[in-house]
Amino acid sequence: MLARHQMTPGRTANAVAHWPESSLMTRNKEGFSIVLFAHPRCVCTNASLQEFRRLLEDARIQLQAHVAICQPLGTPDDWLETEQVSAAKSIPGVQFFVDHEGREANRFGATTSGHVALFGPGGPLLFSGGITWGRGHVGENPGRRRVTQLLDQPTTETNGELVSVCPVFGCPLLEE
Repeated sequence: MLARHQMTPGRTANAVAHWPESSLMTRNKEGFSIVLFAHPRCVCTNASLQEFRRLLEDARIQLQAHVAICQPLGTPDDWLETEQVSAAKSIPGVQFFVDHEGREANRFGATTSGHVALFGPGGPLLFSGGITWGRGHVGENPGRRRVTQLLDQPTTETNGELVSVCPVFGCPLLEE
């Protein structure tokens, strides 16, 4: 039963095809932008944050990176005082964003903690999904590998098509 839970992805995102113009987070207009959506109390998110840190450390190009931590309606500010939030804030070069009521997650179509969205120059979505191979598991996985490939061989030729989708292993973003 535990193994089944670890290997069961969260709800599939309804990812947007292009960086939302209404987003409060800033996009790199000339290059790549990446966002990790996270729940501050999901223990599975620790692995996503570790993989995100590694992905950014290994990136050979400069990119705009964000971690958006969702704060459900009615939760007090101290609800965000967690290990996951501290880990997100400690990633070098990342802009930390408190996503009140999941407004940004909704704009981007993210539903599960650990959801990563990579956008290319001009804002097209290149990758949508998870960067772990199971809930709470750190290590080589198809999602991180695909994002790394996209960053290692950057292209602006997407023709509006999503390049890659991987399952996300985590808790619902707006669950208390």
